[in-house]
Amino acid sequence: MAIKTILIVPAAGIRNDALERPIISRLTAARRYLSPASGYDAEIQFYGDIPAILGAERTFVLGGFLPHLHAARVPAHAPYPSCHGVPPITAVRAAALETVLSAVDAVLVSTRAGGAGERAIRAARKRDIPVVLLDFPDHWELYGAPDARARLAGSFQAGRDFDLLFMKDLPRGEQTDAVLPLAPSPVRPSSYVLPTALKSSDIFFSGRTRTECQDDRPEVVDLIRGAFKKARIIEHDVKRQSFTLIQDYWTYLAEARMALSPSGKSWDSFRHAEVGLAPLTALIAPKPYIETTGPALEDGRNAILYDIEFRGGRFHLKNGAELVEKIRSYLARPQAIESLARAWARDVRAGHTILARSRYILNEMERVFA
Repeated sequence: MAIKTILIVPAAGIRNDALERPIISRLTAARRYLSPASGYDAEIQFYGDIPAILGAERTFVLGGFLPHLHAARVPAHAPYPSCHGVPPITAVRAAALETVLSAVDAVLVSTRAGGAGERAIRAARKRDIPVVLLDFPDHWELYGAPDARARLAGSFQAGRDFDLLFMKDLPRGEQTDAVLPLAPSPVRPSSYVLPTALKSSDIFFSGRTRTECQDDRPEVVDLIRGAFKKARIIEHDVKRQSFTLIQDYWTYLAEARMALSPSGKSWDSFRHAEVGLAPLTALIAPKPYIETTGPALEDGRNAILYDIEFRGGRFHLKNGAELVEKIRSYLARPQAIESLARAWARDVRAGHTILARSRYILNEMERVFA
């Protein structure tokens, strides 16, 4: 089945529900999105280029997206640069839902779309239109759970509510023909302006380390801080008030021979693909413990991957001494570092851009609904 026209129902946080309000209410609501961290939801990175593939006139978005997400310019404090630059779409008011459904081949609904998503699902099911769910959240509760597969969709039920489920945080071994991975989080290369800088640090990391993370993050950060004098480690406070400005972050990334990308709440850190945009900077990351899309991260081919182990309900660093020796071995061979960096850069641009992930979603929909 060819997917030529689609309706997307995004997460409530990026849906422009102001379309449904009078002009005065719209102006009042717009002020909420003037602060640096407001009006972003990184789920848009997974499907944001569907309109570049199908065309604006064939990509309907219930409520539309918040206007700043269509802007190419990335503000200095933007938490997710790749959320910017979304191509034009056709915004749909709630009142026009039934009319639009008569013209679409499939419906893509965020699991966090709220009542708007539920209404779209019910209306699509009545018309026998395929429904695809996209699940962005991290799922700590599924790691190690004996009934993980039964809990993947939460309150949504396969067959009743959806035909296909894409998950960013899909535990290893739980992929099926109807439950597919989305990780690693893709990037929009045009949103990044990384300089070609002289390498002045061995390893770079910037982020929070003490809250809401898998335990491998503070463990590997402390290990590298203690073992490598030329490591640049920038830790942020819990309230994110000390975040590095985007241009500074890009500069530090470009100046590093390697960049550390440990787990966040789950394995899928946004740093993984970002590092591939930095000239000749190699990636250090944990071995994946969730299902991923290709091209895969492979230790010694396109990245330096460290071992992890699951205990006490969390993932921990394993074989720390072995990781230190591996990094030292690479630092003694600069050409080997550059080889890893070039390989990951090629893989990111080939398969981990927003355009590539959008195409992957459409291709898998066509395969499943054939």
